[in-house]
Amino acid sequence: MRQVIIDTDPGTDDSLAILLALSQPDIEVIGLTTVQGNQSLEQINANASSLVNYLGLETPIYSGVAYQSQNPIIKQSQRQAYHGGKGMGDLDLPANKTLIQQESAVDFIISRVKQAPQKVDLLTLGPLTNLARCLKKEPNLAHDLGRVYSMGGGIHKGKLTPVTEFNYGYDAQSAQAVYQGIGAVNPITMCGLDATYQALFTPERIQAIEQAYPKLGRLFHALFDSQIKSYQEREKLPGCVIHDVMSFMLYYADDFVEDAPLTSMTIVTDSDLVQGLCVADLEGRFDQEVNARPVMAIHVDRYFNQLMVAFAYLEAKLPD
Repeated sequence: MRQVIIDTDPGTDDSLAILLALSQPDIEVIGLTTVQGNQSLEQINANASSLVNYLGLETPIYSGVAYQSQNPIIKQSQRQAYHGGKGMGDLDLPANKTLIQQESAVDFIISRVKQAPQKVDLLTLGPLTNLARCLKKEPNLAHDLGRVYSMGGGIHKGKLTPVTEFNYGYDAQSAQAVYQGIGAVNPITMCGLDATYQALFTPERIQAIEQAYPKLGRLFHALFDSQIKSYQEREKLPGCVIHDVMSFMLYYADDFVEDAPLTSMTIVTDSDLVQGLCVADLEGRFDQEVNARPVMAIHVDRYFNQLMVAFAYLEAKLPD
């Protein structure tokens, strides 16, 4: 059984990805580590605990870094338009504070990875603040990590700005430190906006989910109805994009990927306008060190077929 730590800031997208991960029989989520991003750290901890509690599980949660972004664009970001006031749309679940551990997220990640070198994978669904702090405390951590997957960035597409994505824009300095400090040893699989916007949850696809999985259908509407409206109004899309779910699916079964080249990646840190911009040498022109595997193209139907298989396990775990 594969073991994974999920570093997260739920978030509607994160919420569904976490529930999917917790419900798969061949994946063990050994802990959730939280990081400030979509909401305050206190709210994020509550959201994470409510998701674990919702499935009747006892997966431990380790509180991470309460880092306030220094990116001036973040102050103008309208996160509530996409994620709702508490971060999980209209889904209102009771928190379970007993799941939150005394050990910090940074210490937990380091200790579990060191205990089982190259056996513990890491899936990041928020800013990379915790992982950058891990590197400061344990510079050789990259050699002991298993596979690393990150939802963030975008090479040809942005969202926070026309050219930047929220997670990497929120803490660009940490993103750059992680790609240079970890990616150079253990190339990071990047699930950015180039990939996620290829998988649009249209009304037809949402209807198929409802018909196959009624409990999940109700959950889906609670999480994403407001978000669908925001995508329609703000981006003129006939549906919504659920970014973090694709990141989990890359970890779960990535044979829907059609193009994910190994390349060198630099995250811009020194510009207020484009903090978090991903500069990738996709053509290999500059002979730079490889540190990333950005997903650039997917087979959309294959992706949704695999997702429906994963949804079956979640449907079985959801309460009536």
